[in-house]
Amino acid sequence: MKRVFAVALIVALIAAAGAVAWVAADLDRTSNTTPEYSHSAETSQDSAEARVETIQYQGEDGKTALQLLEEKADVEMSGSGEMAFVTSINGVKADPQVEFWSLLVNNEPATVGAGQYQTKSTDTITWKLEAIDTNYTESETE
Repeated sequence: MKRVFAVALIVALIAAAGAVAWVAADLDRTSNTTPEYSHSAETSQDSAEARVETIQYQGEDGKTALQLLEEKADVEMSGSGEMAFVTSINGVKADPQVEFWSLLVNNEPATVGAGQYQTKSTDTITWKLEAIDTNYTESETE
């Protein structure tokens, strides 16, 4: 009986060690990879200004920033194609009176719309919910 118990204990210990090694190897493999898509969110119920939302992913040759966003998130927009204006990402709607979804390419504001910007695999595409600058006037563009 003692021999059966000892054999069972040894088998259990070997199985446990194998499981621990497998989990450790899996964690090591996944911690060394860059996520294709990341989403961070902090929401405060106190005010819309305290809410911070970002969506980030790598570009892909031959695809627009809008095509990739639609593949990676639940998106609502007004207009379509090159004239699309993103109004909601993953259920977070921009209040058009005070905020908008801003498109950044390599941490710089995009110079064209998401439906027009052809991404490259070296691009980092970021969508950020930003407050509308109420101090901006048309006279600044003249």
